[in-house]
Amino acid sequence: MRIVGGVETAPNEFPWQVFLVLEKANHQLFSCGGSLISDRWILTAAHCLENVVIVHVTLGAHNVDDDKEIHQENYRSRDYYIHPDWDSNTLHGDIGLIRLPESIEFSDYVRPICLDSPAESLNDYVGETVVLTGWGLYSDEGGGSSSILRKTSAEVITNQECYEQYDSLITDEMMCTSTANHHGTCNGDSGGPMHLEMADGSWKQIGIVSFGSNLGCEKGYPNGFTRVSSFATWIQNTTAQMSNNGSAVQMKQPAVTTMLWLALLSALDLTSILT
Repeated sequence: MRIVGGVETAPNEFPWQVFLVLEKANHQLFSCGGSLISDRWILTAAHCLENVVIVHVTLGAHNVDDDKEIHQENYRSRDYYIHPDWDSNTLHGDIGLIRLPESIEFSDYVRPICLDSPAESLNDYVGETVVLTGWGLYSDEGGGSSSILRKTSAEVITNQECYEQYDSLITDEMMCTSTANHHGTCNGDSGGPMHLEMADGSWKQIGIVSFGSNLGCEKGYPNGFTRVSSFATWIQNTTAQMSNNGSAVQMKQPAVTTMLWLALLSALDLTSILT
């Protein structure tokens, strides 16, 4: 999905944002978002990783068409992990992890985001304003994906409100945002982070872009997300078991169609990423 109703971010405003190009065995290419969660690991959606043979990773990007951006870092990985409960029919367990081929160094332009902790699993965040980011489509009217990272704000709604639109698809391991103001995610934004700003000005990731209505991004139907706190233990265990080295994933502790949002890459210049 591209961000609908949003604006361009400042360069490297969200230094954990990752641009992914997924290559399948037939060499078809799709794009997704992701988030850097340690010096070796990227968090994304499971549906972005299905039947993928190579993941092309770009860190530190603002304009993904500009191969002269000095802070961009490009990697390739075949090393990824899809949650064992992932079901493309129900969208349950729509979460995956990508391991980079080497540990990276952090900077002001490339650094990880903290994740919601297991202790926050009872926090539904209803009524909170969150920030969504991505390079996906920005309209149902056609056109390509955005080459520049965009952001928008949205309000978290109750799962009951979401259930009224999507019925039994909705589970406690998901969360939804309203698109009543025509602000939200669209094709190509899948796997990207749902951000919540904390009182101290820091950010934590509480959701992963997962699904939306197949009627379109601007039809007023809620956007669906994987709830990070529901899978925080799996993230911690998987990254710990599969890491030979690298820093630990940081959890933000409390203070006291299937949409398959994959955009075919016909509009972006991928020369610098794939070579």
